[in-house]
Amino acid sequence: MNKNKKRRIAILTGGGDCPGINAVIRAITKKTILEHDMEVIGIKDGYEGLIHNQYRHLSYDDVSGILTLGGTILGTTNKANPFQYAVKEGKELKYKDFSSKVLKNIEELELNALSVSVVMVPCGFHIVFTRKEYRSSEYQRLLIMI
Repeated sequence: MNKNKKRRIAILTGGGDCPGINAVIRAITKKTILEHDMEVIGIKDGYEGLIHNQYRHLSYDDVSGILTLGGTILGTTNKANPFQYAVKEGKELKYKDFSSKVLKNIEELELNALSVSVVMVPCGFHIVFTRKEYRSSEYQRLLIMI
């Protein structure tokens, strides 16, 4: 990563909806922008967004006024497991391992941190960072579980 580039954090909400998730998104985004001068990326639809590389940039204005909104402005899911992701092939539903694609997408985003706000931790992406092969990797330093 270029040293002159702004540092970047991504926020992902996964595991389902709950009251207060937008407050978490707002707090992380505003504090990160104001106090650390970092870029903030919102991963869309939980772990699904990591698999399909769907995200949006979040600005200070994007998160202003979201406290009274229900749900999460980023979307969420509790079904997208990168290690056993359901893919329809013809009439059959097959489960495939997309974890390496997720890690590639994270690398392409050039993140300095990934904040995962989970309501109920599903068997999902958090496992990528705790599996033996990733424990000593650079990806381990990225994860912030909330």
